[in-house]
Amino acid sequence: MKADLLLVLGMIASTAVPALSLAGETPTEDCIELIEYSVGEPDEGYGIVEIEWQARVRNRCDQSHYATLTLQFLDAEGESLHDSQTRSVIDPGPAVVISKLAMLDEEQAERYTDTRLRIGGQALP
Repeated sequence: MKADLLLVLGMIASTAVPALSLAGETPTEDCIELIEYSVGEPDEGYGIVEIEWQARVRNRCDQSHYATLTLQFLDAEGESLHDSQTRSVIDPGPAVVISKLAMLDEEQAERYTDTRLRIGGQALP
């Protein structure tokens, strides 16, 4: 009887929680278009350097996506010194601006020479 109850609970749980990504869906990387991004001037204080960044993105697909935007701060050799990440639901429609405040230590802030923005995520049901 206990095994039957566990089987029924497992069946209910598997149908009650929808999957975030289904076969045949367009990957987030193909749906979320990066229009532009900008990185502000460093604001130094107390050993931490704050840098605000913004990305303007648009969802080109018909389905909402839970997007992960990662701004990488790179050194002169292209190695990542620091990743600043934010997540947001991007609905189909006009472009939206997503802002994030990155916090780097002084050494990272002195060594970074470039940035790169990566987009990932999942389609929402």
